[in-house]
Formats: sequence, structure tokens, C-alpha cells
Amino acid sequence: MGLISDIKEDLDKGALRLLSEYHGLLLNQARTLVSSPEEAEDLVFCTIERVLAKSDTYDSSKGDLLTWMKAIMANLYRDGHRRKLSDAVTYCPNEALSDAVDESAAEAVLANSDGEYVRQVVASLPPELREVIVLQYFA
Repeated sequence: MGLISDIKEDLDKGALRLLSEYHGLLLNQARTLVSSPEEAEDLVFCTIERVLAKSDTYDSSKGDLLTWMKAIMANLYRDGHRRKLSDAVTYCPNEALSDAVDESAAEAVLANSDGEYVRQVVASLPPELREVIVLQYFA
């Protein structure tokens, strides 16, 4: 009987089978994505939780089970990575920005700079940072 069938019939039995058959393979994959063994274990267990929760969406005609689980793991990793990046970017209201930046110094840099270079640098920023710069200095 297939693993997905086991999960659908008896979640505990299916979870134990999933863990015993795929833990090592998933852990090896997780170690290629994250730096610490603890993070790798966390990623494996998040993946197993998601597999158990989404087992009814698995379609064997689209690929084998391990490939599907690795895709789930990769998506979890990307989501966590994006979350860490977005947590690193803090919101700075205009009042705080005005206090933090000497407006005359910023204007002097812009006035004495090559306008094309400034546009290139601003264009190379991530969209959320570019928007702040454009709204603060060019709007």
C-alpha cells in the first residue's frame, strides 16, 4: 500500500512510515539549504508537517513522492528566507527619516552628483527601498 494511502487511512501510522522512510533523505536535502544541523531538522519537520497536511493534493502522475516533498521543502526554505529578509528591513516613517538624514547634506550630494549615476543606483535598489528613496527625494 502506498504511503499517501497510509496517511489518509491512519494519520499516525502514515506519519511514522513517512518519518522512518524519508527522514534521512529529507535531512540530507535540508543540510544543503541551511547552515546548522538544528535548522535542517526544523526544516525537515516543517516539511513533514506540510506533507501530512497536504497529502490529499499529491498527484503521482506529476512526479514521485520524494520530488514532491523536496519541492515542499524548497518552498518552505524560500518562504523562511524571504521572511528573514523582510524582517531585516524596518519601517521608517518620514518623521524618523527626516531626523536621521540631514536634508541639506542629501540635497548637496544630489546637486553635486551626476544625475544619471544617481538614477542608476536608485534603479538597482530592491523595489521596497527604491520606493522609499523616490518618495522621499524625488516626489
